[in-house]
Amino acid sequence: MTVYHSTAVAAAEAIMVDGFRDARGAYLFVGFTLEGVFVASEPVDENDGATSSEVIIAIEVAKDAIAEYEIIDEHQRFREWCVLARILNAAPRRLHHDSDEKPLDAPAAKRH
Repeated sequence: MTVYHSTAVAAAEAIMVDGFRDARGAYLFVGFTLEGVFVASEPVDENDGATSSEVIIAIEVAKDAIAEYEIIDEHQRFREWCVLARILNAAPRRLHHDSDEKPLDAPAAKRH
């Protein structure tokens, strides 16, 4: 399945070269800490809670590989996971772009 990670240009450049890195922090739950990389079933932006959506990275990963990392939130229109970086780094990834926008092949390209 394809999952998406929204990020800033500089972070996307590092991810495409060096891979994802786990982050650790609270997520909507008081006293609940998650560690990993947030991905979603569709591209998300700042209105959905992404820190940045300048660049969207698409990752092709097996459903079984991420099933246990799903965050169930009945109020969201999309599915979301917090997956360990080592799992995402083992999967193919590419820059994602909408058909009506410029391709993001150049590492420094920004979406406006």
